[in-house]
Amino acid sequence: MTSAYRQLPAVETLVQAIQRRANGDAPPHELLVDAARAELDAARSAIAAGAAAPSIEHLIGATLARSHSAAQPSLRPLINATGVIIQTNLGRAPLSDAALRAMREVGMGYSNLEYDLATGERGSRAVHLTGLLCRLTGAEAALAVNNNAAAIYLALVVQFNSITQPLLVYAAVPFGVVGGLLGLSVMGSSFGFMAFLGVASLAGLIISHVIVLFDFIEEMKREGEPLRQAVVDAGLARLRPVLTTVLATVGGLIPLAMEGGPLWEPMCYVQIAGMLVATVVTLVIVPVLYVIFVEDLHLVRWETGSVEHKHQPRAELGTLNGSALNSAIH
Repeated sequence: MTSAYRQLPAVETLVQAIQRRANGDAPPHELLVDAARAELDAARSAIAAGAAAPSIEHLIGATLARSHSAAQPSLRPLINATGVIIQTNLGRAPLSDAALRAMREVGMGYSNLEYDLATGERGSRAVHLTGLLCRLTGAEAALAVNNNAAAIYLALVVQFNSITQPLLVYAAVPFGVVGGLLGLSVMGSSFGFMAFLGVASLAGLIISHVIVLFDFIEEMKREGEPLRQAVVDAGLARLRPVLTTVLATVGGLIPLAMEGGPLWEPMCYVQIAGMLVATVVTLVIVPVLYVIFVEDLHLVRWETGSVEHKHQPRAELGTLNGSALNSAIH
């Protein structure tokens, strides 16, 4: 078996043999080196399993095939027979010839993506979409964002009819992220891609909890409750759902953190520690910040006068009815 291993050429020897035979038409050197290493590793595994050493001709052909395969694009045209026109798994919807021609004409050179041809100054890329989106949707105005956080902020501005209140929604996210990173540090795990996924999903969970909390507060404001009473009632109403969600999620993540290995451990540590910290922040600190924004900073308006005015006629009517009843009795 030792002699079989010795029959295998070195990586550079195999690459040079391929380049001499190709007469300048060989794949790039880096691609050949990777393919030669992979092919020699496969040959060593075959020898360890009892196979004979492959010939140099076989290695050259297999390395060339492997390098050509690696150089090919991974995307392939398919036929959509699912019956779904906009199919995400199959690349969504096909582009028309006109769209492809326009992309090719603009993509082959420079364009006025952020350049205003009328003024000769820097422009905005949004102007190319605004008119098209308005005609497509029938809206009076349109805005396209390529950032999920910005999109959520704009949606919250519309929901709460406030520019500053959505900032309170994001206020709990840094606390949760810091808690998750502290949990990662305490457990001695490193920050990598899976930990980043944990931070991203943690931020989404925190935002959803705060949105529901604020929705309860807004509902109680419409019912005419005072500010502090509404904040306390909303916190008590959300206490059980938040604790149930967090404890169930943490309970499900603990076995994965214990047995999932190095791949899943960082994500689990970030989510477990982050959710525990964010729960306290969502139910305690965020309501306090809400009161500060209303009473001290005056960045969020709290108006219940119209509701109180609605209830007053009922009291007057009750008084009149009582007086009329007393008169009738006497």
